[in-house]
Amino acid sequence: MREVLFKARLIEPDEWFHGHYYFDGFCEKHYLLRNETLKFEIDPETLCQWRGVDLSSKNVFDGDIVSIDYDEESHVEEGVTNTVPYLFVVWFNDDDLTTYLREFVIVDTEDGEMIRDYIEDYPISDMCNKGVIDGKAIGNIHDKEGD
Repeated sequence: MREVLFKARLIEPDEWFHGHYYFDGFCEKHYLLRNETLKFEIDPETLCQWRGVDLSSKNVFDGDIVSIDYDEESHVEEGVTNTVPYLFVVWFNDDDLTTYLREFVIVDTEDGEMIRDYIEDYPISDMCNKGVIDGKAIGNIHDKEGD
């Protein structure tokens, strides 16, 4: 049985922390535990669970933004390979109990705002079976500017 592991942003200092999730119903606070005696209060809106997926030997959590490079044949010169980065958000579907990679692109709106435009969802197990998972987490949807 795999370990159930979480990450979230601490209330103070405002940084990412890994541990085991604990909700104290008496004082209605959310914590991550490092061991039986060390607990750190977290922002529950940023709570992300590890679903057993690793990239480049690192745990990947719900909400992580993942960059995966694919080799694609160039249409300019025969035999030239271009490495193209694709961006995905890791998310878990409670209905079918499957972890997905949701492909997205960054779009510049008319008012100058940058937003994520979601394209398609891929079950992460399908991508692992095809051997295309060789990427890294480059951020999380809960990161703040400057992280």
